[in-house]
Amino acid sequence: THSGDYQIIWTEMNAGNTACRCSDTFNLTFLPTPYSETPEEITICNSNWAYICGNSNMPAQWSGPTGVTFHDSLNGPVNPMGSYNSCTWIKYPSINDTIYMFYTASNGYCYSYDSVKISFLKAYPPVIITNPIDSISNSNQYISLCATAPTYGYGYWVDNQLNTHFQPSNQTSCGVTASVQYSGIHCFKWITVNHSCRDTSDAFCVNFVGINENYMLSNLNLYPNPFREDVFIASSISVNAKIEWYSIDGKKMFENITRIEVGENIIEKPQNLDVGIYFIIIKTDNDNKTYRVSYLK
Repeated sequence: THSGDYQIIWTEMNAGNTACRCSDTFNLTFLPTPYSETPEEITICNSNWAYICGNSNMPAQWSGPTGVTFHDSLNGPVNPMGSYNSCTWIKYPSINDTIYMFYTASNGYCYSYDSVKISFLKAYPPVIITNPIDSISNSNQYISLCATAPTYGYGYWVDNQLNTHFQPSNQTSCGVTASVQYSGIHCFKWITVNHSCRDTSDAFCVNFVGINENYMLSNLNLYPNPFREDVFIASSISVNAKIEWYSIDGKKMFENITRIEVGENIIEKPQNLDVGIYFIIIKTDNDNKTYRVSYLK
């Protein structure tokens, strides 16, 4: 059950006279059983370098395919002896390739090894090639979006505004039509994906003018804050709105036409507002919504 040096002794003797005997000894050494352990898989994005570590109970060495070099640090010089380090930097000349590195431990007679799968992947550079001058649309559609198609993996379009549809698909790099529901600035990005690696382009912004907005105020929330004097609106899109304040008895006190932007918007309120209950009505061309708020100082 334990490693170490053992002796096995064979003895022969005369059955009638046990004092007459002859013995021989066989020396036997039980060496520790080697084991080695590595991670199962590593994914590297947009780099030829990987940092790998193994674990073993005795001296071990890394090995891999032709082209792998060992280094003591990232971007450091080649060190062939680095293969004997349990943790080491490696560099592989090819990107978009998968290799296996083996970590082998030995007691001088017996061997044990484990392997780690390393995927060197690259997300194709995402570049929008639409003419930057072409940045205005007089309808609810924009037909000039175009980006470089990735050589490997895929890409897809996103918009910073909600409810935008891309035809024939948001994974179409060029010849894609973006149909929007709301006027204003829409900023599009092209994202490339290769397995778990991805990259995002700079934003390409288009101003959609002249759209009749069908904005449902169910997408909007108003938050009175009893610990501050501010009243603010959280909105998922940008929209023009009229904000009206009424007293508890229905008297209009104040109105303001403003632009509600995506995110939180502090709204203007009447001057010298007294503590009490008020109604705030938010109106757009297609909808209106009433809030009951308590104002505290």
